[in-house]
Amino acid sequence: MQSIENISSYNKIKPEYQKLIHQLLELAKAYFKNDFVAYYLLGSVGRG
Repeated sequence: MQSIENISSYNKIKPEYQKLIHQLLELAKAYFKNDFVAYYLLGSVGRG
């Protein structure tokens, strides 16, 4: 069985992208309210 390793980290994200991700998070929380439980960043941004 092959395991999946998460090598993404919020600390690896450039500050200008951190600001955008935070804004998107706040919009998602406001829109989904109590139905919002988690989010996940995929791709090269989270890997730095």
